[in-house]
Amino acid sequence: GFLELARSLPPTDETFLFFVGHGSGWIGFGADSDADRDSPPHFLSLQDMTQSLALHVAERGRLTGVIFNACLMGSWEMAAEFVPLAR
Repeated sequence: GFLELARSLPPTDETFLFFVGHGSGWIGFGADSDADRDSPPHFLSLQDMTQSLALHVAERGRLTGVIFNACLMGSWEMAAEFVPLAR
């Protein structure tokens, strides 16, 4: 995935991660448009996002920032989950 690509690049002083798309707060981010229309949408869960980013942080250090341009992702609850991962 894209985090694997990011880890393969030389380290930088500043690293931001932008999430752009459809968000559903604590439920998740980025509804799968390929999902069966008769089944509930599939999201990248908050737990999956933070666990994946934690691997990146363990190798490269905390991100400069995590930015959401998505509905329902600007809550205090979301921010609290990402505090350990970004400055």
